[in-house]
Amino acid sequence: MRQEPLLQAKEVDKIYPVGGHDFYALKNLSFTLNRGEFAGLIGPSGSGKTTLLNLLGALDTPNRGTIELLGEKLSHLSANKQALFRRLHISFIFQTYNLLPLYSVFENVELPLILLKLEPKERKKRVHEALEWLSLMDKAQAKPSQLSGGQAQRVAIARAMVKNPEIILADEPTANLDSEASHGILKTLRQINEEKGATFLFSTHDDKVIGYLKRKITLTDGQIVHDLSLPEPLKKR
Repeated sequence: MRQEPLLQAKEVDKIYPVGGHDFYALKNLSFTLNRGEFAGLIGPSGSGKTTLLNLLGALDTPNRGTIELLGEKLSHLSANKQALFRRLHISFIFQTYNLLPLYSVFENVELPLILLKLEPKERKKRVHEALEWLSLMDKAQAKPSQLSGGQAQRVAIARAMVKNPEIILADEPTANLDSEASHGILKTLRQINEEKGATFLFSTHDDKVIGYLKRKITLTDGQIVHDLSLPEPLKKR
């Protein structure tokens, strides 16, 4: 089957001034991510994983090189157009969930659709589908403080998926979860990838996450040192 490129990073540098010198958080980095991949940026703290994820998500811009998503060069967009592009095409899953504490589960999941200015009937339909798919309908009116860590992360996943984004960027999504909850979340994400064709890119050094990946992109000192595609995950639970 022919693979369709979704995202391309070409000769990317990200430089920060440190003590009068240039520090390369990323240096001459290039790679391509195809539609439907379930891939991870792997490496120790300080290797450039989160920096790269932020660039790919149009939260930051490279000093050199280009990042292209859906054929659009992200650094060529104005700040307002980058924000609109993120809203339409990119979703994020964070380790801290980032749920709004005063809003219900339903309202948290609905928020991206309000930002997209969808009609209330369509918003309700999509939120119900997302909550049902993630077995959260019984928590629809609960507040985040009433949820377990695993439930809160499932709400964050529902919020990420409800707008049907082209790519989901997940930054250490299991860092705050115990082992059982982590495996539950990872199986859910793999299922979303396999059944809905959603494209995922993780930033992680968690062995549990690494075990579910179909592709490992290893970073050291801001450069890709290994890029290994796996037809099946290293372990399946």
